Amino acid sequence: MSSGDLFVIDDNPGDIRFIEEAFSVSELSLTIHTVNTQDEALDLIHQRNEHEDTPRPDVALLDWRLSQTTGKEILDAAKSVTPPLPVVVMSSSKPQVQSENAPISWADQIIEKPTDPEMYVELLRPYLTAQ
Repeated sequence: MSSGDLFVIDDNPGDIRFIEEAFSVSELSLTIHTVNTQDEALDLIHQRNEHEDTPRPDVALLDWRLSQTTGKEILDAAKSVTPPLPVVVMSSSKPQVQSENAPISWADQIIEKPTDPEMYVELLRPYLTAQ
């Protein structure tokens, strides 16, 4: 069995619920931390303000298109901490993310948002701690 802390940055409540449900029926033992703004994401990455005592996540699942920004600043922050936080960038359009001028090569993976909940589990399993 694997366990760990997953950090989900997405401003769509339906997508967050879908991700939470995907892991609730898996054999993985996860704590899922969710935020829906860039400011909250940066606070969690840097473990400051209300996230000062939040455990460092094992992996971040980042929606590239948040309502007021792209995930560029969040991705930059995740890669600037020591050790760098693994980030899986997701979007409804993978080619669109890849075509933008962004340090997307810093992402550990770029995926289209899965429609099958099991795909989230399989994609993130390698980043989680085996117990």
